[in-house]
Amino acid sequence: MEELIRSVIQFDGALNQDVIQWLEYIEEVFDRVQLQTSNKYIAIQYFLTNSAATWFKYKKSNIPDWFTFKRELIEAF
Repeated sequence: MEELIRSVIQFDGALNQDVIQWLEYIEEVFDRVQLQTSNKYIAIQYFLTNSAATWFKYKKSNIPDWFTFKRELIEAF
């Protein structure tokens, strides 16, 4: 499980990275490690880099949960 987490593809917000495809991928990873929905929102910050990480830094106080995060990320990228 630890190896799986270390090998996760991060999302950086680049134009060549499909946000919906990445969210489906990260959901699958989280499901494989049996991460509860309430913990997904906490864990996600470790898988965002560059512009996506900057976006999250400024938006996270207005994003209360995992479902809102996914919607907002799709709108932003």
